[in-house]
Amino acid sequence: MDKSPNKSEQRRAELLASVAECCANELARNHGVAEDSAIETGNAISDFLAEYWGGSSFYIPRDFKFIASVRDLEIFERMQRGNAHELATEYGLSYVRIYQIVHKVSAQRKAQRASDDQAKKATSALSTALTGRLPADSTRKSKGKDVHPWSRQ
Repeated sequence: MDKSPNKSEQRRAELLASVAECCANELARNHGVAEDSAIETGNAISDFLAEYWGGSSFYIPRDFKFIASVRDLEIFERMQRGNAHELATEYGLSYVRIYQIVHKVSAQRKAQRASDDQAKKATSALSTALTGRLPADSTRKSKGKDVHPWSRQ
C-alpha cells in the first residue's frame, strides 16, 4: 500500500527545499561560493534545521521593527534642514512622518546618553565603595591641600 504525503508533510518538504535553495542562492550569488558547494551547504543547512527543530512549531517574525529602526537611523543621520520632502519621497513616507522619526530617534539617543551617564556614575560610586578611595580627579583643593568631598574643612 503506497502512502502519499498529506498536505502538512508536503508543506514541510516544500519549506525545507525552499530553505536549501535560498541558502544555496545566497552563498553562490553574494558570497562567492561555487555553485556545487553552495547547493551542498544549502542542503546541509536544511537537514540540520529538520534534525534540530524537527517536530517543533514556531513563528518566524518578519522583523519589521528591526528593518524600520535601521531605516529610521538612516533618516535621522541624513536629515538636514530643508530636505524632509526629499527624504519623504525617497522612503515613501510623508514629510510629517520624517519629522516624527527624527524626533523619536533624537529622544532615544538623549535617553541613551542619560542612561550611559547614570551608569558611569553608578560605576564610579561602586568603585569608591569597593576601594574606599575616590577616583584621582575627585579631590578638590582647599587652601593648597587636597580635600576629599566627604571630609569637613
